[in-house]
Amino acid sequence: MTADRGRICPEPALAARCRAAVERLTARYGWRLDHAAAAALVADAAETLAGEPGQAERLLEQTCCRLRFARLHAVLAAGGATAAQALDELYSVRWFEAETTDVRYGGYLFRSALTVLRRRLAGSGIEQTTLEQLAADAAARALTTVRARYADCRDADSFWGWTARVAERAAIDELRSGRATGGSSLRAASLDALGEGQLGAAAADHAEERQVDAIAVREELLRKCRLGKLSRDQREALVRSFWGGEKPAEIAAALSAERAATVTAAQVSLWKHRGLQVMEANLRDRGYGGGG
Repeated sequence: MTADRGRICPEPALAARCRAAVERLTARYGWRLDHAAAAALVADAAETLAGEPGQAERLLEQTCCRLRFARLHAVLAAGGATAAQALDELYSVRWFEAETTDVRYGGYLFRSALTVLRRRLAGSGIEQTTLEQLAADAAARALTTVRARYADCRDADSFWGWTARVAERAAIDELRSGRATGGSSLRAASLDALGEGQLGAAAADHAEERQVDAIAVREELLRKCRLGKLSRDQREALVRSFWGGEKPAEIAAALSAERAATVTAAQVSLWKHRGLQVMEANLRDRGYGGGG
């Protein structure tokens, strides 16, 4: 059914699915939503998705996250007490009881950092409590960055992906500090250094938890860098390189097998280089400078 100005009214079933998605994400990330705010987010998500083909659960969660973080960006820009509440939503520390040292960490920054650390330290034998403490330290570092530099993200719709990248970088900084290995010079084990059995087990254990973070990064690329302007080859080279962590020779071998035609590492490097040039131009067009 079409509403005024060509807008499509969402079906009741879609609204119900969006409501369920908001409830899942609220439980997962500790979103601070009262009844009215939750209802408004559900309504906006349903309206955004009305008429969209293939309304998979991943798309619903992606849309809800993007809209929620756009709101958080606006709240941070407004400042005041509500901004402090938004930061507390992104990373929270809660003590169980005053006489104990038990603590619970929450928020998107903590969960994102924990996911990165689990992936990087898979098979290292590190204890869960130590892993969580590292993630908490990374989340605190990330929160400082968000508080000080949220305005660097000029497009509110990109704030979700921007925040995911801040959390990832903070987690990697924690690994580089050497605290994960007791201050030794040993680097944390990366996924590509593990055997296939460990790799498969780690992926299976954390697949659901990684899903939204993966969507966040891809959504940021799509919105800020307009991947649709890239050729199929450029897109494959960039996504496999930066998201999959594959080297040009590995990408070439995978594409050769998929396409039943020879693809060389030199071709992949060229596609990657040209794709980066397109992305850089698109970023400049959207006001993202070249500063660190």
